[in-house]
Amino acid sequence: MSTPSALPAGLFSGIKEAKVNVSSEYIRPGRYLMRIDATKYLQTRKSGDGVAAEMTVVHVFDNDTGRGHSAGAEVSQLFLKKSEYFFSDVKSFVGAVMEVDPAVIGTEEATQVFDGSNPLAGMVVEVSARQITTQKNSVFTKVSFIRHVPPAEVLTQIGEEACERFFPQGGIYKLIQTEQQLASAA
Repeated sequence: MSTPSALPAGLFSGIKEAKVNVSSEYIRPGRYLMRIDATKYLQTRKSGDGVAAEMTVVHVFDNDTGRGHSAGAEVSQLFLKKSEYFFSDVKSFVGAVMEVDPAVIGTEEATQVFDGSNPLAGMVVEVSARQITTQKNSVFTKVSFIRHVPPAEVLTQIGEEACERFFPQGGIYKLIQTEQQLASAA
């Protein structure tokens, strides 16, 4: 015989449709290789519209004397529309990952990246972040997206074992093959 529940009836109705929130952090100072997991539109209660790049650290060049991230850390970079740097930051990100001059990034390119279809998923980008103190003595982390890192270079840099961890089931080799096919088609 089961004991009657103290929970209200229907408390968990709709749980099947709920999305799970991924725990991630903002990018901390250091220099990293990061795999792009998702790019998406978001709307926050406090800051309004924006877009985000969700990434996983696959290699650490410099972790700011232990204060940065370790390989495997899940991080997010938010680009909030209310920021005076919104357009320049988005252009910098899209330009670095797509390997084009940020000056040519327009509405169409930015929309393609952040429309939820995740065309950049699996790509690796080199990221540098450093703390800056403003004239008003406030501190913030300046994140720079340096460049798209070709999958063959990722394999060389982090090795097969780490590649299998971050690109399971031979994923890095599939990315290398796809990139070679695209290069030969161009």
